Amino acid sequence: MDVVASDPWANADQSPLTPYPNPTPGPVTVRWSAPGSGALSALVLDASGRCVRRLTVAGGAMAGGLRQLAWDGRDSQGRTVPPGVYFLRLPASEGLRIRPLRVLP
Repeated sequence: MDVVASDPWANADQSPLTPYPNPTPGPVTVRWSAPGSGALSALVLDASGRCVRRLTVAGGAMAGGLRQLAWDGRDSQGRTVPPGVYFLRLPASEGLRIRPLRVLP
């Protein structure tokens, strides 16, 4: 029997800036188009708008000009964040974008 690795986005919503999986019990990945080729900063915000963690996205882009970001579900102190609603704030080609992300227990 052949086993074929699959892209997690194959069955997911293909719209830009879609976190996957969402909701999530742990790590999440998001792909999006962003201007330039340098490093970018993305923020994870809690429901009150406080910065939980700043993530640096390495320079360079994937095929089609896409960037990819992975968040491990931890805050800036390395602690697992509690369940709840968070927001990914990302620089994008069309300007600043914010996407909700629900973290499960």
